[in-house]
Amino acid sequence: MQFVKRASIGMKMMVFTGALFLFCTVLSAAVYWSVIEKASRQELERVSGQTLSSINDGMNSQFEYIHRFATALMMGNSFQALVSKQNGEPNLETQIGIERTLYNITEFSDQIGAIIFQDTNGKFYGVKSSGETVGNRISKEMADRFLEAADYRGRWDILPKALLSEPESHISLVFDLQSTTDFRQLGIVIIEINMDKLSGAFRDTLHRYDLDLQIRDSEAGIVKAFDKDAKEDRGESCIAHLTVKNDGFTWEYTSIAPMGRLDDAYLQSRKMTLVVLGINSCVLFLGIYVIIRGFLLPLKRMVGVIDRTGEDVLVHVDLKSETKELKQLEKAYNRMTDRIERLLERIVAEQKNLRKMELSLLQAQINPHFLYNTLNDISALIVTDRKAQACHAVKAFSNFYRRTLSKGKDIISLKEELMIVSDYLVVQEIRFESIFLVEREIDESLLEVRVPKLMLQPLVENAIYHGLRPLGRKGTLKITVRKERKETICVVVADNGVGMSESQMQDILNGNRVSEGGSGFGLQKTIERIRLYFGSTDCVELHSRPEEGTEIIIHVTDLNS
Repeated sequence: MQFVKRASIGMKMMVFTGALFLFCTVLSAAVYWSVIEKASRQELERVSGQTLSSINDGMNSQFEYIHRFATALMMGNSFQALVSKQNGEPNLETQIGIERTLYNITEFSDQIGAIIFQDTNGKFYGVKSSGETVGNRISKEMADRFLEAADYRGRWDILPKALLSEPESHISLVFDLQSTTDFRQLGIVIIEINMDKLSGAFRDTLHRYDLDLQIRDSEAGIVKAFDKDAKEDRGESCIAHLTVKNDGFTWEYTSIAPMGRLDDAYLQSRKMTLVVLGINSCVLFLGIYVIIRGFLLPLKRMVGVIDRTGEDVLVHVDLKSETKELKQLEKAYNRMTDRIERLLERIVAEQKNLRKMELSLLQAQINPHFLYNTLNDISALIVTDRKAQACHAVKAFSNFYRRTLSKGKDIISLKEELMIVSDYLVVQEIRFESIFLVEREIDESLLEVRVPKLMLQPLVENAIYHGLRPLGRKGTLKITVRKERKETICVVVADNGVGMSESQMQDILNGNRVSEGGSGFGLQKTIERIRLYFGSTDCVELHSRPEEGTEIIIHVTDLNS
């Protein structure tokens, strides 16, 4: 027993040689079924061929029956005399006599839908089974086109169409009428036969053998199709063909029989084979299950551990198996998880340091930019002898830098950020008192939200210097803070200044401003810094149109959360 537990997977796989028995069993059953199916198909084809031959014989008998009866009446002395008289001196009484004889022929069988007679003068006489005379409906051109495919000289022919009746359900029996005295031609006879009624004699045969039947002429045109239920899924079928050259016409019969109509003996053999195969398979599968279960469960435990590892949890695995290969796999996996865990810790620490360095670098690029502009503003106040305003500006400037330092913190409250902006605006309003007005729309319930330091001041500076100052008139700067969604707020800095073009906006958003000499450099760095803090490129929106102003929207997520 210990040997079985410690055996290698290769040794245990030897047990799977039992699967060869299953393979051989299935192969034998497949060969046996193939032989049975081939024999069954041949038998079904033979029966179908006999059925088709019987149907052909029955239909020929019906055609011959109708032809003989019509010929008997039309070769009688009275009808021959009427036709000869009408060919010589046509009159209405003779025409009525001819049509009466034609009607008598339609009365002979309900399979006859109409009968048409064309004399040697080209005149047409036609009678439908209802008694309606229809000879005046037929033109010579129509008849010539209809008869051009017929071969009825000295015999009769079948055409898969009709002149007067519905062509989908009627065929035409065509033959020439000769004189009984001198054998000269008296005319052409067309008898239109209703295939639906003609097929009544063998429809029971089709149902008995569950056959679909299709009859085609020598040009592959469908004469009649008998499909019991076209919508039914008939599954695998046996198709039989029978081509018959009859006297005057050639037809091809095609039958479609489902394989489900096989003989009961074949079906019983299949069932017995299936039962034996099922029993053997069950026994074999049960043995295989017992054997492989011993090493399948440890592998399932490892899969479960790997799934948990996919959820950012690195867990050691215990396969609870004495199999040599599985023990090696367990040790190798546990060593790998230890190495991965140490590597992840090192990567996370490096990423944190790298992010801090990037943020510090961006802020260092922004702070001098603001410092230079502010010192220039204060020097301008001193030069213009506005000492009180310069003093006020220096105090506001010192307050600004005191709050900016904020004991080295990079994340401050939104309230502190707005106070930094207020100190900055004090400096700018002293110098540019006639350039802009400031509007604020602040939701005070949001002031404790934590945001990156110096998130708004560079945006306000950009709005004043590059939006409102070049305007040439007094403009408006508006700062808005409002609730957006459950976990985000919306901070907006907008002005109605000179705005910017679409290409300028794209350069700023895509980081294409590379020189501090052009407008938008500080704005670009600020946007990069905000995106880096919040880890998304969608957290900042920039909207602007020339001569209409600029709007910058920041979607803020509370950095405390």
